[in-house]
Amino acid sequence: MAQGRTVLTVDTIRAVQPWHPHAVYTFPHLRVPERPQVAERIHRHLCIDLLEADPDTAGDRLFGRVWGDTATARLPSLYDLTWEVHQPLQEVVDFEISAEGCGAYCEGFTRHYVYDLRDGHYLDFDSLLTPAGLSALNDTLDKRWRTTLGNYMDSLGVRLSSPDLTPEDTELVVLTYALYRDCMEEREGRAPYVDDIQPLTSAMRFFISRCAAHVNQNLDELDPLSFELPYGWLAAYLRPELRSLFR
Repeated sequence: MAQGRTVLTVDTIRAVQPWHPHAVYTFPHLRVPERPQVAERIHRHLCIDLLEADPDTAGDRLFGRVWGDTATARLPSLYDLTWEVHQPLQEVVDFEISAEGCGAYCEGFTRHYVYDLRDGHYLDFDSLLTPAGLSALNDTLDKRWRTTLGNYMDSLGVRLSSPDLTPEDTELVVLTYALYRDCMEEREGRAPYVDDIQPLTSAMRFFISRCAAHVNQNLDELDPLSFELPYGWLAAYLRPELRSLFR
């Protein structure tokens, strides 16, 4: 273990849905022996944001809001919840959460909850950068996003010229091309839609919101689309109090 790395452990909270199908739900509970209050601050934020439950008052009903209710016919809002905990940097912890989220429709997702182990603050895209840094990063990400989509659209054009393409495949390629063309036009002059961040050991990964809606997500062959930028490049754009975290 690298010198200066904050020591942490992760307990597993486990509960069984009290009605059919009696699914088993688990959830991480961070422990930081030298900073217990920081660990509890992180745990509380994670529970409230994802499970809609305050661990200080939920008791044995930590999953009560997400596994539904037979009395009111409320369906579970989260299925197949899985998680991993990473410590990519000395003072940064990343909870990688995957699940099937259900509201008007159900859809799988993966999200990273990133925290500062010095004080327990949640770190999202908007909290990382100075105003000037945000503008510079948005410009860089937008250029990379447009280049990636443009190159992929060029490849779709080449695919359309193939004599072996079936009518069904031709329709799919045309629809996919239109999806990306319309997406680029709709986002013209706007900041890129950064959905998520993932800290790595030497770079930050930025995930860009997909172009497709739920109904046509099968067309978005680039989803998930992300770009990595090294911490050395990002350093000048980070908030001063966060620069020591990402190096």
